[in-house]
Amino acid sequence: MALTIFTVSDPATIGSALTAMAMFFGQDSWVGAAVKTALLLSLLLILAQGVTAKAGLRLDVMLIQLLVVWVMFMPKTTVTIEQFDNAAPPRVVDDVPYGIALPASLAGSFALYMTNKIEA
Repeated sequence: MALTIFTVSDPATIGSALTAMAMFFGQDSWVGAAVKTALLLSLLLILAQGVTAKAGLRLDVMLIQLLVVWVMFMPKTTVTIEQFDNAAPPRVVDDVPYGIALPASLAGSFALYMTNKIEA
C-alpha cells in the first residue's frame, strides 16, 4: 500500500528526512546489527526484571507494547511526498516504516483537507 504525504514545504526536504529514516530502519550493516542486538538485549533484561521482581512491571503489557512496535516498524511501504500547490516535483521514498509513514500521511491529508475547506 503506497501512501501520499502532502506538505506545504519542499518535498525534497521531507523526502531526505524519510530517506534517512528508511536507511536507519532498513540497514543490514554491522552497525544496524549491533543496534538491533543491543535493543533486543535491553528488552530481554527489562522482561527478566519484570518477571523476577515485583516492581510493578507487567509482562502482558510489555509484550503488547513489543507487538505494537513490531507491527508498526517492521512492515515498510512506499511514500510519495507532494506539495499542496504542486509547485515542486513529487518525491518518492521506498521502505519507510508504517509507524512513520501512516501518521505523516494522515497529518498531511488532514492539513490538505482543512486548507481546501478554508480556501473555499
